Amino acid sequence: MNNMRNTLLQQDGLDPAGVTEQELTQFRMLLAQEQKRVKRFLRLLMISGACMALILLGLCVSESVLETLNIPFVTASGIVVIGIWIVIIPVMRRIGRRLEQSTHRITDYQQVLPECQAMCARGIPMAGRMGQTRFLYWPGLLLVALIIWVISMIVGHAIHLLLTQSFSQFWSVTRWQSGFAVLIFVGMVRGNLIIPLTSLRELDQSDTRFWIRAPRIAALRIPPLFWKTGLTGLLGFIGVLSVYLFFQGNDVYGRALAAMRDAQSIRAVGYGFEDGQRVKTSEIRYQADKGTHIQWFRGDQIIDMYDDGQYRYDFVQGNRYVVKKNTEQPLLPRELTELPRYLKWTRRDPDRDKHIETVVQGHVRYVFYKCYKREDSDNLSLMWMERSSGTPRFRQYEEYKRVDGKWEQVELIEVDYDEPMDLIMPPEVFEQQGIKIVEPETVSRAEYSLERALATTEVLGLTFAVQDLKRWGDTLLLTCSVRATDQSLRERKKERS
Repeated sequence: MNNMRNTLLQQDGLDPAGVTEQELTQFRMLLAQEQKRVKRFLRLLMISGACMALILLGLCVSESVLETLNIPFVTASGIVVIGIWIVIIPVMRRIGRRLEQSTHRITDYQQVLPECQAMCARGIPMAGRMGQTRFLYWPGLLLVALIIWVISMIVGHAIHLLLTQSFSQFWSVTRWQSGFAVLIFVGMVRGNLIIPLTSLRELDQSDTRFWIRAPRIAALRIPPLFWKTGLTGLLGFIGVLSVYLFFQGNDVYGRALAAMRDAQSIRAVGYGFEDGQRVKTSEIRYQADKGTHIQWFRGDQIIDMYDDGQYRYDFVQGNRYVVKKNTEQPLLPRELTELPRYLKWTRRDPDRDKHIETVVQGHVRYVFYKCYKREDSDNLSLMWMERSSGTPRFRQYEEYKRVDGKWEQVELIEVDYDEPMDLIMPPEVFEQQGIKIVEPETVSRAEYSLERALATTEVLGLTFAVQDLKRWGDTLLLTCSVRATDQSLRERKKERS
């Protein structure tokens, strides 16, 4: 320490052996001035940080307002991030550089003054030096890493709670915040490695048990051109993405549709209304790895439809057969995916938000439903989204019509997700009941083949056939068929090729 003091005095043009009390007093005055500057810079940094925190907090709690204005949350987030980087971050960096300069001066003054030489550095030690070599204090690094990780977890989960009103997706948030904590920790370690050597603690030979030599490459400075180019590109990408999503409109629809596609099972029940009483009209059960079963209730008649993504089965209960045919519909039925599409033309209606009490695996849980409204002169549609998870789920649909100046409810649909479900699909479900599966294409080829026709004739490349003839009182009933001849089919095939 005395060597450092002598060096600093010599740099100021003073003889270390003959420093007067007056000169030491001047150093004490300079030290007091720099300490006041440091306090002022710290207050400015705290004010800037508080402004940034308030802006981010306002963004977290303003999602309902943004949805009411039809501004996607991602777009607003991008604008806020760009604004912070353009306005607040440069100010904080400028203040930080001045704070760093003052801190280095304070360190120099304290090493010159005799009464300060025995003072220990405050805070958790992270870096030191021995000659021209930098060292890292690994117990201090571990402690700082733990503190940063804990703070990141608290802040991350608090923000997630503000946005979703739940602690769902705990591990997902933890992984993201852990990555964020690693970036902060690496930045702090690098900051301790690139500061001037004179600002680092001088180590003794006997005091290096917990110190490890820092690699020289870690202390190299990154050319400003590289990080400025990368930062400009990142901000430009965020800006373009924000503008794109803004013109895409409300993004709740896309996230609700994605939630349906990610669900393992969905059950939706539809109701109509007769004399003010709701009547069950349909029920949809969907299982991701099996298919869809839809029931329609038409008075005393129940119609079943099964679709496994390859075949569709239509069955009217009471019949002895079910009709099987090929399907081109996706496994997730259109009857479900049509529901969130209405969100494209809705607006937020916070006055109709509600809390719902549900029971999940024997535990009572309260979930928050956000309401979206679409209204014209004669029709009113209300949709509720569950926001207790990271991805919004379409939960309820209500439709009203204006009758005599009042809204009268005509439809209600309730949707549940990921309930335990063991959907039995055809052909097993019909084989258990002894119901015959009929394929119209196979039946038509067998029943209306030319070999079974009563009479046939060929005209203009077509074959006309009388398949059946029956008398009904004074009336003759003919069943006929028409198809292209084999030669016509061959000629047609040659023209296409």
